[in-house]
Amino acid sequence: MNETPLRADTRAAPTPPGALRHRLAFGAAIDSFGTGLMLTTSTIYFVSVVGLGARAVGLAMSAAGVFGLLGAVPVGRLADRYGLRPVYTTVLVLRGASYAGYAFVTNFRVFLVATCLLRLIDQCTPGLLQSLVSGSASGPDWAQTMGLVRSVRNAALGTGMLVAALALAAHTRSAMMATLI
Repeated sequence: MNETPLRADTRAAPTPPGALRHRLAFGAAIDSFGTGLMLTTSTIYFVSVVGLGARAVGLAMSAAGVFGLLGAVPVGRLADRYGLRPVYTTVLVLRGASYAGYAFVTNFRVFLVATCLLRLIDQCTPGLLQSLVSGSASGPDWAQTMGLVRSVRNAALGTGMLVAALALAAHTRSAMMATLI
């Protein structure tokens, strides 16, 4: 009898759907909490602390919105070429660094460039996250995972906004910088 010897499977064991759900929800909570902090304080910070005009801030944010539309396809191609997880992780790290860099903006040009780059990165994260979930879960697991991530994201966003309200109430440069960092 000629039997093929058993070999250990060298592939990593798949992540159980529950564990994946919890890791993604935790990441979404951290991400959304920071987004809530930034969304609440950034405009007031740039107008009242940095001294940019409200029109200048609005113009830069509008330009960044248009610029952000350009990023999803190239980043999707990078994910196809280099792998979804490394690209998603890199985008999240760049996003965090960009938000922290906001605290050090001193003039309109730097604000415009920083805002455009940040919006470009921001536009990529939802599609990458959905692709990550789609590649790891299907059917009811996909729906449950996306539902949990969305719920946690909304709760953390609101919590970040509430914490940012404290910085706005203090109305000091250091408190508002802390929310951006």
